[in-house]
Amino acid sequence: ELGAVWQQDRFLQQEYEPVYGLTATMVPLHRALALHPPLMEQYKQHLSFVRNITNPFRHPTLEVPPDPNANQRYARPRIFPPSISPETSLALKLFGGKPIPPDFDLMKELVKSVQEGNVSLKPSSDSGWYDHCVYALEPLLLPEKA
Repeated sequence: ELGAVWQQDRFLQQEYEPVYGLTATMVPLHRALALHPPLMEQYKQHLSFVRNITNPFRHPTLEVPPDPNANQRYARPRIFPPSISPETSLALKLFGGKPIPPDFDLMKELVKSVQEGNVSLKPSSDSGWYDHCVYALEPLLLPEKA
């Protein structure tokens, strides 16, 4: 059952525009939410909850009208966008959005990057609960700073 929830979340995080076009997917979804304020309010409450327990989103949401002129990949909206995290930020820095090679150990690279001072686990002012949990691991990675 948890696997099905994960697949559903991944489906709703994906980018639909390359297949269907922004005006065929995200614009009508935003309009439907905007025309029904109680639905928009529920949508916003859900996003707020997710932001607070995970982190800020990497893409825009449908809270505001989608920009049909957005041509940058990270400027296009998602229904429920993935959140930013230290490990996803590192993966983007290293691979630029390309798939992570199967033999690459992202967690090992994250630990190394933290220990070398290239990545900080310190939460930002808009961090969610996830960043604070990850930050609690820093003394284990940098005992000399604890």
